[in-house]
Amino acid sequence: MSRVSTSVPNGLLPDVQATKILMRLLAIPGLSGAESKVVDFLRQELSQAGVAASALKIDSANRRSSLGGETGNLVLRLPGNIRAPRRLLVAHMDTVPVCQGARPVQRGRRIESKDKDTGLGA
Repeated sequence: MSRVSTSVPNGLLPDVQATKILMRLLAIPGLSGAESKVVDFLRQELSQAGVAASALKIDSANRRSSLGGETGNLVLRLPGNIRAPRRLLVAHMDTVPVCQGARPVQRGRRIESKDKDTGLGA
């Protein structure tokens, strides 16, 4: 995957590139407690987009939780470039069991599961 172009306004991904990343992400197995492949994918994509490895950390939430799990939360900290309040974006990385083994396909403007027995999402 190529680096994100600096000519993209406001650092946004073009729809085609964002869709390709989403299609790959939806196909990664990541049941609750078993999200390490999702973390690996996200780290790789962020690195290819120019994010320094030092800006990425894995916390110890999985070791402190009674649920355990393969990995903690992936935390990305980026410096601001203006004096303003901090912002936080939080998203989960796991998927529900019905999404396990999903094979996403694009049909027009929709992304669906190729198999009627699996879903997409979380």
